[in-house]
Amino acid sequence: MKIQQNGEQLIIDNSLTSTIIVAATLGIVGLGLAIYGMDKHLWVAIGVGAAFILGCVLFMAFSRSSHIVLSKNGPSTASSKTLFGSAKSESFALTDVNSVLLSTSELHGNVKDADGTIREQTKVNANIYLLTKTAQRIHLGGTSQMVNTGGVIGAIIESLPLRAEAMRIAAFIGVQLQSSDAVGTSQFVS
Repeated sequence: MKIQQNGEQLIIDNSLTSTIIVAATLGIVGLGLAIYGMDKHLWVAIGVGAAFILGCVLFMAFSRSSHIVLSKNGPSTASSKTLFGSAKSESFALTDVNSVLLSTSELHGNVKDADGTIREQTKVNANIYLLTKTAQRIHLGGTSQMVNTGGVIGAIIESLPLRAEAMRIAAFIGVQLQSSDAVGTSQFVS
């Protein structure tokens, strides 16, 4: 998520750069496996290669980029598009925004290190939304990050992914920043 302020406007961009890199890697691996399989007459390698290529295409087809312009002097807009699809756009008034919501969730799993020790790993998914007076949620962006939390989101509130961005957006609009997580809902002092 990239945020730029231009006078009375805050511009938020979520690009597809990382998506394209991951998809290209899947495609190259798939192509390599398929070629290797054809050369050696290994149907399993051809099938796995084709599955990687299909995964590449699907991954790119369903990924979205977004461009949001929050304007204090006029209508704000949120637009998104897929790499192969059409764009969709919506306009809204910044005065209708009640608060900014940083929504987080945790996923836990055990990971075996190279030395054989097992440790807990936590993946935190974070999304930023604008909440309007009409109970509409306008998605501004999201990310996932591996963190060492010990399983308690409330204790690591300072290091949440997208926290700084959410605070900046709330300060620009002049509304409260809220947090919603698996433990409950809390309010930030911003």
